[in-house]
Amino acid sequence: MWIYCCNWSIVLSGKEVAHSESPADDITFATQRLDGQKILSVVRDTTPGSWVFAFDLDGELKTWPYGDDPSDEQWLLYERDSGNVLTVRADGLISYGSASRTLEDEEWNPM
Repeated sequence: MWIYCCNWSIVLSGKEVAHSESPADDITFATQRLDGQKILSVVRDTTPGSWVFAFDLDGELKTWPYGDDPSDEQWLLYERDSGNVLTVRADGLISYGSASRTLEDEEWNPM
């Protein structure tokens, strides 16, 4: 998973432990707690362009846009075995395919 061009926060057991503007030590602590956890769900949040990732050990990652460009890619989810990647933009359009494709080859579709 790669979080890109967006705000984010990590909540563990109901408490926010880090966000996109946190000190490096807090970010390291929070990301290490999510590392290796299984993603149980990814759902759109109530705010446009916002997402909530739920993890199996009571972790949660929230993302939301920080810029005005709706074509900003917010997150990318790589498949380990296939070499494919799901990319999601702030406007809700998605692209899915080989991680090695060029920008010109990407097709953006509504979710």
